[in-house]
This record gives sequence, structure tokens and C-alpha cells, in this order.
Amino acid sequence: PSQGQARCPHLGLHLISAAADAEAQNVLLSCARDVAPLLESTAPGVCTIEVSGLAVENRSRDLARALCQLRAQGLAATAGIGSTPLLALYAARETTSVRTVDHATAFLHSLPLAVAEPPPELVPILRGWGLTTLGQLTALSKADLAQRLGSAGAALWDRARGGETRPLNPHTPPPEFVASLDLEYEIETTEGVLFLLRRFVDRLALELRTQHRAAAEMTLHLKLSDETTHERSFRLPEPSTHEDILFRTLHSYLESLQTPSAVVGVGLGITPV
Repeated sequence: PSQGQARCPHLGLHLISAAADAEAQNVLLSCARDVAPLLESTAPGVCTIEVSGLAVENRSRDLARALCQLRAQGLAATAGIGSTPLLALYAARETTSVRTVDHATAFLHSLPLAVAEPPPELVPILRGWGLTTLGQLTALSKADLAQRLGSAGAALWDRARGGETRPLNPHTPPPEFVASLDLEYEIETTEGVLFLLRRFVDRLALELRTQHRAAAEMTLHLKLSDETTHERSFRLPEPSTHEDILFRTLHSYLESLQTPSAVVGVGLGITPV
């Protein structure tokens, strides 16, 4: 990194944070659960929702609302609707908002072959055959492809057709309403702590609503650079799921708080009723 920045002063370095990735996935799942209760945590940054129980005319609207919630949390997202989970994923990757696939064959025909993620060892072979799109690949028979490329070729053919319908692996919401993040840097101002807490409050309030709960008490945890922890609990005057009310309680307390050292970790827990 130091050599790279010496050669390119404007080079930006983004450190991987497993805790931040986990929090982003939690935000995604919370917004998805606001659309429908049956959902799957498919992969990092990807979830699959069973929307067949929703009215057809409401599906795009409800997904668009979830995208707005994600954008408010600082996460860019798209959504796709299809007859299979994989087809819906392809649709989500081919739009900037919400896309519904009504005719799978026409939609898949011109997509580049890379969409189906062919194994690296098959890429030069397929390129040598002149295959560049999903439609060109599926024009071949699955049996012929399996005979020449083995099981990897047959699996690729299935992905190029949009995959199969399968049951989702249901994601169960955690029993506790908590959010936390350990930082790679020190926070010395109230604004930095409030920025993180606002994101925590927005997600936890959404989780409370989707599970028909309300916050009765909040507990704030601040991990300090001197290896001590500051903790404070707040009993709310009445149970609430309103983000502004919850955040205002924390904001009022932090305005007058002075810690002996900088903050290196923030956590928030909610006791529901």
C-alpha cells in the first residue's frame, strides 16, 4: 500500500471489515423482511424473498420501498423478480431499480456468458467455440455439453437457463435486537458516534416493526481506547418504534457526555415488548 500511494497520491485504500459487512447484511435482511416474511440470506449482499404471496401489482412497489430504505442506510441496491431465484438475481444485476422478468428466454438470450459465471477452466474453451452469450450456449443441447465438458458444463447450461425453482433456506431473525461495530480508528467527536447510532437505530426500529414489537429500553455500549467500556441504559417513557424518538434519547445523552479516552467501538441493544 505504501508503494502504491507513493506512485499514486490519490489512491484510495478501503479496508475489509467483517463487522461492517455483517451489519450491512443485517440491514439488507431487515429491509427484505419488511417486504415478505419468508426470505433467504443467499450470499453476502444478496437475499432472496418469496413474493408469490403478494399481489402481482404490489410486488414492484414493495421492493422499490425496500430499496429506498436501503439507500437511506447508505447502501445501493437493486431488485429482480423472476420464476426462479437465479433468474431473479440475474434481473437484479441488469437494472438500476426493480426489474420483472416475464419472458425468461427472451431476457436471457443476449446476456453475456459471464453472467452465468463459467468455471475459469471452461472460459477459453467456450471462447474458442465462439460462444459469448447465454442464448448461444443454451442453443446447444445439455447432453452434448455434458459429454464434452462434464458435469461443470451441464451445471453451466442450467445456470444459463436461469436455474431451477427450489425451496428457500429460511432466515430466522435473531432473538435479540442488537447492533455493534468495532472500529479500526478512534472517534473523538460526538458526531462520529451519533452517525453510527443513527444507522443502528434505523435498522433495529425496522426489525422491531416487522416482528410486531416495540422498544421499552435501550442500552448503549461505548468501547474506549483505554480498554474500558462505558455503558448506560435508558428506560423509555412509553414503548416506541419511531426512529426519531429513539435517536433523540441517545442524542440528548451524548451531547453532555465526556469520556476519558476516544471511542473505538459502538454498540446498541434494545429490550423489546
